[in-house]
Amino acid sequence: DFMESIGYFFSQKYLDQNQIEEFFGSSLKFNFEIFKPYIEHRRTTHKDNDLHKEFEKLYYCILKKDHLYRQ
Repeated sequence: DFMESIGYFFSQKYLDQNQIEEFFGSSLKFNFEIFKPYIEHRRTTHKDNDLHKEFEKLYYCILKKDHLYRQ
């Protein structure tokens, strides 16, 4: 749930994406990719698609920025 908290702070604009990437680097992407099957399992089990949604949103924002940077 720590990463969900980071995602929440990002969504509330307490932290910006550059700050998050500076502090956590690639570990945020790594953790989401490792835990994605578990997150999907929890969403299915609890019938709650909002579980870890802030973490997921942050992950996709970082991927989008990485993709734009590489072009």
